[in-house]
Amino acid sequence: MLKLEHAPSAIPDGPDRTMYLVIDASKCNGHVFREVPIRSTDLEQVLADLVEGQYVEPVRVVGFNVGAGWSRDMSAEVALTIKLRNISDRRNLPKSLCKFIAEQTSLPRKTARAWNAPYRERVAKTQAYRRVAMTAEA
Repeated sequence: MLKLEHAPSAIPDGPDRTMYLVIDASKCNGHVFREVPIRSTDLEQVLADLVEGQYVEPVRVVGFNVGAGWSRDMSAEVALTIKLRNISDRRNLPKSLCKFIAEQTSLPRKTARAWNAPYRERVAKTQAYRRVAMTAEA
């Protein structure tokens, strides 16, 4: 039987790195995660790739941090970031990205909240714990 004393990390660039992947609508394969180098999964590079038109039709942006133990749909946040930056930069955005921004920034708040429910529950528990701790200290 083979025993490994120390297995290599499955988490690239350390456990506290947040990565972002874009789900793209491919005409022949449906919705796919595009194959990208690990160094291209940070937020700024994903934003640049979206603005440059590197995706055929972006559908969703998923953010995750394996070390912190979370993953969630970041589409609305990414769309809003691009929209706000574009207002100041005055760039011409690809049509597919304009469609993505329009869809993501016009979602009803209930829908956006439902996608992020597990994350919100953890935050609410943490805030409740902090309130109890602060009350006990006072």
